[in-house]
Formats: sequence, structure tokens, C-alpha cells
Amino acid sequence: MRYRHVLDLYNETVVLNNAVYSSKMFLRSLMQYRSCSTWRCTWKTESTPMQVDGSNISANSLFWSASLIMDNSVSGSKTFLLATWTPKTPYAEQAWYQNFVVSGNLKIYVVNAWHEIPLSWY
Repeated sequence: MRYRHVLDLYNETVVLNNAVYSSKMFLRSLMQYRSCSTWRCTWKTESTPMQVDGSNISANSLFWSASLIMDNSVSGSKTFLLATWTPKTPYAEQAWYQNFVVSGNLKIYVVNAWHEIPLSWY
């Protein structure tokens, strides 16, 4: 059977009265397998449990607070909160809007072995 692991990094930002109220970065982990019939092949969500270790991932910024990603029983698709943005005083408002920076390796244990996936965004 053929497998693939899909990682999606995405942002959710709330804007009220033309000002950023909050912002969060998420990481979605999705394990899939390839299923083929006579006419075509498609990717389907795998339900076999896997372990996820994101202890090596860091989001270094004054305004972004990183969350630790660890889970021993992920099956199928799972979304993790990666970081939360919070404006801080006494910094000027222009300094609040720094780019999100993340780097490190996400490790997954699936098919009887640990696999490292490099993750980098800035």
C-alpha cells in the first residue's frame, strides 16, 4: 500500500474595526493511502493511529507564542495550534505586525518507523 503524509500550515486572523484583534497559526496533519480501482486511483484518509512529536519546532518572535505539539494517538486528520499572536505594550503598534517565523522538524511515527519532516516558514 502506498502512503503519504500531508502537512498544511495556515493562518486564522480576526480583524475588528480595521484592526487585527487576534491571529493564530495552525498545522494540520493528514495521513493518506492510495486506493486504486480499475479506472482510477484516489487518496483516502488513513485511520491507523500514529504518534506526532513537534517538540523540535520553534516559533521565535516577540509577538508569537508557540504551542507544543505532542500527541500519541493521531488517526486520520488532526489540526494542532502552532502559535498565537498577541500585541504587547509598550511597543509601538507598527512593531506588532512582524512576520510569523517557524522552523524545526515534525516527527511522526507511522508504519513502524519515525519519519522527520522539515518545517520552515518566515
